[in-house]
Amino acid sequence: YISPVLNLAIDGGYSHHTSAATNTDHWIWANPDGFEANPPINEGYYSSLGGQLTLDMRSRILNKGVVERGSKRYYHFPSISAEMHRISTGGREWSASVFGAELRGQFSLSGWGDLSYKLNARYADNPLPTQLLMNLPGSELGLTGQWRFRSLPWRVFGGDQTATAFAEWNIGNLPYRLTGLPDAELFGFNLGLQNWEFIFFGGAGWADMRQETKDILLY
Repeated sequence: YISPVLNLAIDGGYSHHTSAATNTDHWIWANPDGFEANPPINEGYYSSLGGQLTLDMRSRILNKGVVERGSKRYYHFPSISAEMHRISTGGREWSASVFGAELRGQFSLSGWGDLSYKLNARYADNPLPTQLLMNLPGSELGLTGQWRFRSLPWRVFGGDQTATAFAEWNIGNLPYRLTGLPDAELFGFNLGLQNWEFIFFGGAGWADMRQETKDILLY
């Protein structure tokens, strides 16, 4: 924290990017279809520097000499970010800046559970190479999590400007409490229905890219 209510995170680096290659189809088990080829990237040298500034207005408490934030359950965090990239690939060299804004939080609906939300927008001022595209967050192989599209595979929609909106309504065990249903067993095991949580979720996203970005894509 750079002040009682402002948190600053800084990151950066310099790296050389090369496309990964599939060298063998051998697997310990049968693999008649072989492995899919790795998607190519724009090979070259990349340097970057970025930062994110987040506003945290939660109250502070002193717990055994350690300063802690108050309610970790209910919060609202607005933040802004900026990234600067120097890109050298395909015989070209240029700079690109990515700017972002985000608002995420959670609040109580009294006896009707908790509502969580996340709004995010990002914009690049110049073309981005393949591996720096801003992709809408998808899921893969049945693995997913909060703030992801459950029915959207990974790296399907992306671009040099994106916007997303997510919401989750956690009603806890409200259906169980309203119906008064007795607990149930399955194959002799108590299902513990009173401990189940029911969550409704939804999301929307938008992505677009300028023609200059399309021209350098490799897939």
